[in-house]
Amino acid sequence: MHRFSWDLKFDPVSPADLVPAGDEEATGAVPGRTYPNYNVPWVPPGRYTVRLKVGRVTKTQPIIVRLDPRVRIAPDALASLNTLSTTLYWEAVAAHRAFNEARALAAALASRSGADAVRNDLEQLAPSGAQRNVQALRRRGSAATTPSLDAVSNALQAAAMAMQSAEAAPTAAQAAAAATARTQARRVMARWVAVKARAAALR
Repeated sequence: MHRFSWDLKFDPVSPADLVPAGDEEATGAVPGRTYPNYNVPWVPPGRYTVRLKVGRVTKTQPIIVRLDPRVRIAPDALASLNTLSTTLYWEAVAAHRAFNEARALAAALASRSGADAVRNDLEQLAPSGAQRNVQALRRRGSAATTPSLDAVSNALQAAAMAMQSAEAAPTAAQAAAAATARTQARRVMARWVAVKARAAALR
């Protein structure tokens, strides 16, 4: 018999979302026999569908996620919390997907003549491992440095996770942080779209 287990969280945005298990995370569970803990938001209450596909056969099973009856939160506060958290999550997913696409595009243009300017822009938007460390140091000294797609994805996710510690409406500070992260992400994503179009013209 096969069993399906869902931790009631969204899928991880990237492998970096895995929270390493350590003494501070100890729960008394058997090591190596627990489910991974990902640093992603909880899914909102609602109706979901589990889909299992084997060959050409697809089976579905509905699941209803309900709010813990012990939780006391006004419906409008819950809606505000869920809407903002979910929006930030999906925008983080889009930014991280763009980061991976930009890295693949940079690799595809590595040997293409006349693509230096586009490759430089791609390296800023999606730096390699070593270059990420350089950009992080530069950002500490200059607020004018354009963040990478990976950085804005992380910022969006951090803004979402800041609201996950309590069942309460987002505070003014949390809402402001979310707005800042989303504004910055929109600017970087717009730049990515422009660079992607330039790269397509080179092919």
